[in-house]
Amino acid sequence: MNVFELQKKLIDDYASYIKSFISIQDQRIQDKVDAIIDEELLWPTPRIALNPSFASSDRIDELVAKKGCDYDSPLFRWDEDRRFLLRCELDAAYFHLYGIAREDVDYIMETFPIVKRKDEAQHKEYRTKRVILECYNAMKQAMASGMPYQMRLNPPPADPKVAHLARESAKVVIAGNQEVS
Repeated sequence: MNVFELQKKLIDDYASYIKSFISIQDQRIQDKVDAIIDEELLWPTPRIALNPSFASSDRIDELVAKKGCDYDSPLFRWDEDRRFLLRCELDAAYFHLYGIAREDVDYIMETFPIVKRKDEAQHKEYRTKRVILECYNAMKQAMASGMPYQMRLNPPPADPKVAHLARESAKVVIAGNQEVS
């Protein structure tokens, strides 16, 4: 079963579960409720997203070697500060995508006492909340002005400047299919 089949099965099972609690005598109302359930309006549309807080495992080159793939590109360096900023920008973007007001973001951030306690111990402030709210404000200002949001990461994500140096044997493909060793 692939991930899309699993998603469909979970949604179908959830719809069946919801329907098991519904007993409506008026057929017109029953039809309307069935239509809402069939249109999957009772739950949000799942989104495939990157998860920057994944659990560590083997390095990419080790996984590639295990699977016998041909991967010969430089890996991106782990940079905790870049990762932190990227996660804050993603959080702020999700708050906007879900239509959550700034005051509510402020409140929601206070519901993470462990993050707050660790931030205050390490940074003498609730840094995560501050940066998420700064990103949120900048995104809101960009939307209001019609100008694109300018990411705080410099260089931006996936920029080759943040990769490890290429291995001797690595080949880099440049636009126009020109290979450089």
